Amino acid sequence: SCAIAVRGFHVLGEPGELDGNGAVEEEKGGDLSPPSAPPGVDLGDAPVLLSLQRPERRAADDPIDTEYPYVLVMDRAAQSLHGFLMSQRVAGNDAASVVRLFGLVAEKVGELHRLAALLHFDIKPRNILLMADGSVVLCDLDASMKLGAMRTSDAKAGSSGYYAPEVARWAEDPTSRGLLEASESLDVWSLGVLLFELCAGRTLFRQDISNDDLVDGTDLTRLFTWGTISDKNLSDVFKGVENKDADAFRNPAKHLIRWFLKGRATERPTVAQILAHPLLQA
Repeated sequence: SCAIAVRGFHVLGEPGELDGNGAVEEEKGGDLSPPSAPPGVDLGDAPVLLSLQRPERRAADDPIDTEYPYVLVMDRAAQSLHGFLMSQRVAGNDAASVVRLFGLVAEKVGELHRLAALLHFDIKPRNILLMADGSVVLCDLDASMKLGAMRTSDAKAGSSGYYAPEVARWAEDPTSRGLLEASESLDVWSLGVLLFELCAGRTLFRQDISNDDLVDGTDLTRLFTWGTISDKNLSDVFKGVENKDADAFRNPAKHLIRWFLKGRATERPTVAQILAHPLLQA
């Protein structure tokens, strides 16, 4: 079978050629590198890669998937950000670590917008992978869409625990029949919810632990009419942590979170402004 390198990814022949049941066989040591093959062929920039990452092109770990002609095998991640936060006492405590992690995520979102012209539309800890070399990767692009595109209310909207207010109204209000434009500000809101979670050690809203959706109708109502985050919520940023990192990062983090979580999309920062913010330049 042939192997085509796509910026660290490989497309490995027919699923049925990989092993008896169409699954990708893992080699010793957990290495998922491809077998010997002709030299890789560069398929170009990110949009080409992203066009391959469709929900129906899953890794062939199920007999149902053997009908597809190709398998996209990605570099193996160490763990998801969700798993890391659940197993390590970092969020709300280790200011330097969470700010560094957030900066890496914001950079990746900026690359997705700038290089691929795509809105992720489901940014959350489960969809952020931590690699063994310390880098991060965004995954699960099944809700993504081209920036500037319009989406009807019957389309996938990501996880409601990370909805921007305008997304909540579009997706959850039964009287809403309008279109939603894919703008950078939708991912920016989700980044703000993520930053709050990293700095406060808790989610902004009560969420279902299985799918990250809202579980309290009053939170959805609050989102419909959201103005800005309250001082009470912001008081949880590195609350009770007394060290030089927390002291240095606390106020810049509060400022950036408040800027992120504006009810009006036009009042939120751009990704470029986020990356230039004092919190990420410290």
